[in-house]
Amino acid sequence: MFVLALLARTVYLYFWVQSPYYGVPLLDEQYHHNWALRLAQGLGYEAKPFFRAPLYPYFLGLVYRLFGSEPLAPRLVQALIGSASALLTFALAYRLFGRIPAILAGIIAALYPVWIFFDGELLLPVLLIFWNLLLAHALLSAFRTNRRRWWAAAGICGGLSAITRPNILIPLFSIGLMLIWRERKNWRRMLQLSCIYAASIFLVIAPVTLRNRIYGGDWVLIASQSGIAAYAGFGPGADGFTPRQAVIQARLGGYEDSFEQYAQNTAERMNGRAMKPSEVDRYWWRASREYISDHPMQSFKLLIRKAAGWWTRVEVRNNKLTEFALRFAPPIHVILNIINFALIGPLALLGIFISWRKQPQSRFFIVIVLSYMASFLPFFVCDRYRLPMIPFLIVFAAWGICDLLCLVQQKHWRPMAVRISLLALAGALVWVDWFHLEPQSAAEDWFMLSICHETKGQLAEARMDLLQSIDANPVQYDALHNLGRMELQAGRLNEAENHFRRSIQAFPNYATAYNSLAVVLLKKGRKDEAIQALHHCLQLDPHNCFAQQNLSKIQPKH
Repeated sequence: MFVLALLARTVYLYFWVQSPYYGVPLLDEQYHHNWALRLAQGLGYEAKPFFRAPLYPYFLGLVYRLFGSEPLAPRLVQALIGSASALLTFALAYRLFGRIPAILAGIIAALYPVWIFFDGELLLPVLLIFWNLLLAHALLSAFRTNRRRWWAAAGICGGLSAITRPNILIPLFSIGLMLIWRERKNWRRMLQLSCIYAASIFLVIAPVTLRNRIYGGDWVLIASQSGIAAYAGFGPGADGFTPRQAVIQARLGGYEDSFEQYAQNTAERMNGRAMKPSEVDRYWWRASREYISDHPMQSFKLLIRKAAGWWTRVEVRNNKLTEFALRFAPPIHVILNIINFALIGPLALLGIFISWRKQPQSRFFIVIVLSYMASFLPFFVCDRYRLPMIPFLIVFAAWGICDLLCLVQQKHWRPMAVRISLLALAGALVWVDWFHLEPQSAAEDWFMLSICHETKGQLAEARMDLLQSIDANPVQYDALHNLGRMELQAGRLNEAENHFRRSIQAFPNYATAYNSLAVVLLKKGRKDEAIQALHHCLQLDPHNCFAQQNLSKIQPKH
């Protein structure tokens, strides 16, 4: 299984190297890349608590330190980790259900296209999947043997997963409750094992917490991202699947997390003072609770939408549309039409139902899947957030297939009919696009492709990508803005002004577009209109450095 998985990932990387994406990290990839570069150069993180969980950027920084920061090196390392995870999936299925389900699960895991794709991205899932599968194996041994070393191993793996993405803390807590319930008649052993389990988790997380306090001057457990993420998941304009914020903000010095900027700046502006990250986090949690309290029915519907959306066959985009990106790797794209969530989703639900009754030892894995899903309900659901649970769903799907085949072989038609009925219900949940998520517009992906081409100096291709983006979505504000910027660079001022105004019309809170419009207006000699546009930009984003600089040139302080 390891060899098959590695072969599939090698094929993907062969095509990826030839794609426009090669060498151009985008969005969250760029955030991780920049952070890892600082670490590799010995510069460390800023003197503040972590906004995002740190383990993946530190892992990436170590890879850069050892092998250099060339684009292929970390992806080759991740291909090895992803292949090991496919092998761990096979081993988990074998330990739970036997040889045939294990072979089936291993093949699906090795060839699952969305998993292959994310193993090639500079994102968290590659580590999350690995830690969670190690956690699963440790827990299986712990529940079977009750030996302290396995509970310690489970706690360590859970802690490593938590400092990669803290959502696993909810499943870890659920497992602790299961341990307490299981050992309720032997309170001494219950106390001993529970303390070992909890202490092992704490020992992994504690260095991050202490680092946040010592170097950041604030008590933050792991990261301070959850509050603004909850507001994005339940606040005004939330749809349950995409993060939203009111203002896109601009900074000098390269890419920064605009979510972090918006959270900090808005909270401080609303409170009229500087705030620590923990205070900002609490502010946004409070804002989320208040919005939910003021809009209970809307929030309840959104909660149901997220819960059902976790099981949709659609791979909801977060940074890239998976189906679009995999077009650059034709063999993997072909497999995507065969092995996908539409296949494993219903079968996994069937396998979960059957194994709860027939395989009691699988129950804590079911609890892990369901509690992990629940941990995202305050935020939003998308493809890469669901992916860490895919190996477990593959295992249950393999068990569901084998159970059906076994019933057919034994000619047990009545239980077979019950399972077919359950599979049909599960299929209705997974296959029907209840929330009209498809077709997902490729406008954002064409826009990001234009960034790749422009970064490489391929301006003609970048321009064509922007036109494709606008053709897919005439109100794609960032594509309109960048097309206007290209027209400005070419000296076509009227066309540039037109595109900037269309960008503002599409997204009135796009501060950067007002600054760009001001530049055009200045070149056309319309100083008063330019000043008005710059003031509008700063009204939306008071910290916009580009607008501040342009305004100071027009209206120098005496």
